[in-house]
Amino acid sequence: MSIVIYRQQTFCVYLLILMSTLALLGSVGISSAAAGDMWCWYPLASGIDGIGSIRALAVAPDGTVYVGGSFRTAGGVSANFVAKWDGAAWSGLHGGMNSTVNALAVAPDGTLYAGGYFTTAGGVAANHIAKWDGNGWSGLGNGLNSTVNALAVASDGTLYAGGEFRAYYDPTLPDRVARWDGSSWSALGPGPDGTIFDLVAGTDGVLYAAGWLDHVAKWDGAAWSQLGSGMQSVTALALASDGTLYVGGRFTVDGGVSADQIAKWDGSAWSALGPGMSSWVTSLVVTPQGILYAGGMFDAAGGSNTKGIAKWDGTAWSSLGSDLENIPNAVIINALASASNGTLYVGGNFNKAGGISAKSIARWSPVSVPDAPTGVTAEAKPARTMISFVAPMSNSCTPITYYTVTSIPGNKITVGTESPITVKGLTVGVDYKFQVTATNGLGTSQLSKVSNTVKVKPDISSMLLFTLD
Repeated sequence: MSIVIYRQQTFCVYLLILMSTLALLGSVGISSAAAGDMWCWYPLASGIDGIGSIRALAVAPDGTVYVGGSFRTAGGVSANFVAKWDGAAWSGLHGGMNSTVNALAVAPDGTLYAGGYFTTAGGVAANHIAKWDGNGWSGLGNGLNSTVNALAVASDGTLYAGGEFRAYYDPTLPDRVARWDGSSWSALGPGPDGTIFDLVAGTDGVLYAAGWLDHVAKWDGAAWSQLGSGMQSVTALALASDGTLYVGGRFTVDGGVSADQIAKWDGSAWSALGPGMSSWVTSLVVTPQGILYAGGMFDAAGGSNTKGIAKWDGTAWSSLGSDLENIPNAVIINALASASNGTLYVGGNFNKAGGISAKSIARWSPVSVPDAPTGVTAEAKPARTMISFVAPMSNSCTPITYYTVTSIPGNKITVGTESPITVKGLTVGVDYKFQVTATNGLGTSQLSKVSNTVKVKPDISSMLLFTLD
């Protein structure tokens, strides 16, 4: 009789799961065929501690995400001002820095550069700029004599730094913009006359610089010049593959053209991008697919409401699904970075993305089936076995609806909606291992790694009752 009841209960669980999955698909209006067209917000585990503490993001060729800022921990682990996300977990980078990281850049070979207020990295001297080679930190020569706010790496690996450092009385020293050739620093002529907040490297030695200047500056390999009739308070730059330069900041007139907080340079003239933003644009990125994203302090883009982040498709501005939130404060985006596949990483002042918890950092990417659960462990109890696991990241559009535990041997299946899941009906005295999958509205993950081995224990209480009967 107990077996029949168990089967009925299992059928009911599957029926409820099927009903909830169909309801979910209907509510978000997706199907498996349309999955690749739908993008959604994902958290990065428990995120970065300290709302607003992220100042820089960079994505390596292998997909590793680096984060810099004023934080001390990431995902609950020690990470002094710089951290790494490997797709599953956060980690620090060999002790980190002794002060804030303002800028990050990754070279084509995967080398990470960091700039900021710090003077040591990983315990070694590194005046405002340092290099991470995957194993440890090192300084770049004697470094620079004041704060670094911006970094850019050219296609040939040449590193450029911009910030508050000055040549003072030695014209051979870099003045607000510097170039590192792998062995020494050099100046790019007399530098721009103002603090630099962003740099972007073009081709053939071309470099663009912006900050507290009255123009956007261009270095052509020999001298500086300004683009067009100039503008003030540009703090963000992004360069598209076709050479179009996008600029953001706090301005309403751009090179004589009306442009609210954002504009583009086509090589000869400035132009607006639709109605623009309602307030300051602090960060820009163009994906390899040519999509422009803008982040900042605005709550409207192109006349439509959107909190801190917006997308330009070449014609119009749009929001990114459900808004970011920073209850009870305003959303402010400080940093953006794109992976080679177009996935967007966003850092700033927010605590929710698409309605789910996302502390200071989130990922905007296509929806997909979940990753496999990790950390699967089994614990034998009398007449039952408890299976615990770490759930993969869920997203804001197609959350995980259930998990499936499969026994080895026997392929006995048990479903549940959270960890731990109780497995019953196994053979006493037999050694078992287990694997777990996660399922959302688009499908089921791959099997997890196999758990530890346990031997099923008999139900002593049932044995005693049987004896008394």
